[in-house]
Amino acid sequence: MMNPREFRNALLLLSFGFGILAIFGFFLVKSLTTDINSMSKSMSQVTDYMGVMTGDVHSMDRNVRIMTENTGLMTEHVGTMTQSVNDMSRSVNTIGINTHVMAVSVQNMERDMKQFTRPASFIRSFMPF
Repeated sequence: MMNPREFRNALLLLSFGFGILAIFGFFLVKSLTTDINSMSKSMSQVTDYMGVMTGDVHSMDRNVRIMTENTGLMTEHVGTMTQSVNDMSRSVNTIGINTHVMAVSVQNMERDMKQFTRPASFIRSFMPF
């Protein structure tokens, strides 16, 4: 067995170790309490920002819906524009064909005028004026 002096030294040593563990435990509890307090303040701010973010997401949703509607309208207008451009293209082709027909008609008129000038100059030679 242990004599009382060894027992007292062992008890003193154990008391010292327990004191160190108690101080360390107190420090851990204090750190944990401080961290939880800081985290709760941060969560409060996060909650506030979540409300703002929710409003922004709703606004963004409205804007995307409006953009979708506008895109649909743009698609309709592009279809109309395509039809108009096709009609214009046909009209330009018709103008080109008519211009060619007019050029042929002018050439025919020029040929006819040349053919008419010969008899006319012959007849003019008989005129007194």
